[in-house]
Amino acid sequence: MSAHASIDEVAADERLVERIKRGDESAFERLFRLSYTVLVNVVLRYVDNRADAEDVVTELLVRIWERRDHWDVNGPVMSYLFRAARNGALNWRKMSHRREKRHAHVNHLLGEDPAMDEVDPLLAIDAQHLSVQVRESLHALSPRGREVFLLVWRHGLSVRETAAALGVTPATVQTQLARALAALRRVIVGQ
Repeated sequence: MSAHASIDEVAADERLVERIKRGDESAFERLFRLSYTVLVNVVLRYVDNRADAEDVVTELLVRIWERRDHWDVNGPVMSYLFRAARNGALNWRKMSHRREKRHAHVNHLLGEDPAMDEVDPLLAIDAQHLSVQVRESLHALSPRGREVFLLVWRHGLSVRETAAALGVTPATVQTQLARALAALRRVIVGQ
């Protein structure tokens, strides 16, 4: 859509939004086909690779479909989608940064911190003791919980990627991950 959308384009946008809000899958598929590639290219300005950009756009469009009853668009649909894609990309970057920090922290707790060799020997012994306890708590998890934790934290898979790899729902992955983190937190805080 151009910056100066015609009355016909605005009316077409409004009809498309209304059809989607009523659950018209063909209208949503049309929106998806028209916007997906353009939105991926917008998101690529903010994220490092195409796969992440595709994830951001897919999540955006799925969220629109899931919440279609409450979808409120003021103005041209593509303007709305551009803003939402940009915001999604910025949120993804923020979450990615947090994820990297958590992974570094967990790797440190597991004794896999390369900087560990340069640490005070007494601190290294304490960290090594904690690392043993963390490993023991990991082994105490259910096999599925341990598998989820390792795929997400050690191998860096997203919740969705882990769910696909294990053939379970993302909600199952989130539940298993929350249980694993709670077990680890008990070990760490109990020190």
